[in-house]
Amino acid sequence: MKTKKHFPNGFEGWMETHHEVVDYLTRMSDIDGSMSDQARERGGIGALYELGEELTDEFEAENEGRAWDGEFYDEVEVFLRKKEEVFL
Repeated sequence: MKTKKHFPNGFEGWMETHHEVVDYLTRMSDIDGSMSDQARERGGIGALYELGEELTDEFEAENEGRAWDGEFYDEVEVFLRKKEEVFL
């Protein structure tokens, strides 16, 4: 049984972050060795779903209560590129 999901910045904030994370993972999916590529090789589409959720949760937790002033998209990209460095 799954536990109830926690949205540190509300569901709307989580949803927006998740969209950006999934967009990034999709753009990177054809690059050998990327997070997307490795997740898909390891566990198929389900592993990609899990990776997207994990990355979203981590970003949201790190930025709990933060008031964005136009830098949200850049910050998500920087976060994901740092995560990507571990894989490439």
